[in-house]
Amino acid sequence: MCLQAGFKRREDALQLSGYLHNLGMCLHFQDDDVLAKTVILNPTWGTDAVYRTHLKSQEA
Repeated sequence: MCLQAGFKRREDALQLSGYLHNLGMCLHFQDDDVLAKTVILNPTWGTDAVYRTHLKSQEA
């Protein structure tokens, strides 16, 4: 997607991703070793998944 939008350098793509993350348009935790390679384009889906997992763990 970044290449199609003209972002050829990795640094530029990460800066854009960080900006979109800060705006709440996507989820990309660049500084987390586990999640750095995962980008969630629908933040509501990601948040719902975390809450469902957390609630299920409390039911057990």
